[in-house]
Amino acid sequence: MTDPTTGRAAPTIRLQELMGRPVRDAAGQRLGRVVDCIAEQQGDDLRVTALLVGPGAWAARFGWATQDGGRVVRWEEIATLAPHITLHPTAGRPDAGG
Repeated sequence: MTDPTTGRAAPTIRLQELMGRPVRDAAGQRLGRVVDCIAEQQGDDLRVTALLVGPGAWAARFGWATQDGGRVVRWEEIATLAPHITLHPTAGRPDAGG
């Protein structure tokens, strides 16, 4: 699969490598762990488009309000995947392109 933004082969990561991984904002504050993902079919492949993070992520996936920190993190909001998932400083802002 090719990354449309660079024209290079996109790196492949398996879902099980993401599950349970801690997620932090750009300041290093812990947001929770990955509990599930949202994927879309692209050709013959499935591409992860968002991660469900935190204890209320299941409810957030269905649009229900939660008080326990669950959230949907769009793939574009992710800055790094290792050693933990870190978000871009603009992640979650309305003007961040999502």
